[in-house]
Amino acid sequence: MVNLLEVARLRTAARRAGLTDITAAGNHIRFAPVELPDSRQVRVQRLYPKTVLKPAVRTMLVPVPKTAPIGGQPLRDADLLAWCGEVIRSVLADL
Repeated sequence: MVNLLEVARLRTAARRAGLTDITAAGNHIRFAPVELPDSRQVRVQRLYPKTVLKPAVRTMLVPVPKTAPIGGQPLRDADLLAWCGEVIRSVLADL
């Protein structure tokens, strides 16, 4: 039940930010379509290092965070959904 609420929250945040696709892609989460002004590109690199921006296909690939810097496991389930919502709020909201 908690995951369903997190999914609903994420869908709402994604819709508001103009996203139509949030997908797991290997060790990254793909957000699309994304068109960031230069200031937001700097912000995403500061907040989420190693993010790959692909302007030609309007995609942003953000590395999935881990539970610990060394030896941690990738976030999953409700934690991953909440993190995706935070990425949207911190980088994509109000564009």
